[in-house]
Amino acid sequence: MPAPKKLDLIPDALRERLKAALMARGFADVIKVTEELNFWLEAEGLELRIGKTAVGEFSLLLKRQRDAFQVSKHVLAEMEIGEESAIYQT
Repeated sequence: MPAPKKLDLIPDALRERLKAALMARGFADVIKVTEELNFWLEAEGLELRIGKTAVGEFSLLLKRQRDAFQVSKHVLAEMEIGEESAIYQT
């Protein structure tokens, strides 16, 4: 069994903070965000260090999720799914 990814080992609160930092920067500035994440880890007393590649991959995943959500929202609006579901609820 492969070792877990380092980002899977960080506390959920720091993962959410990382997510917010990446989103605030438009999923860019990965090097700076990585430095901040490692500073937060050190401040928490954790000896874990995360590389920019891992943060970059996480950033790309978040961006793809956001884009997929936007597309699905558009498709559902085009299909008027909300109106159809209201018909079945009455």
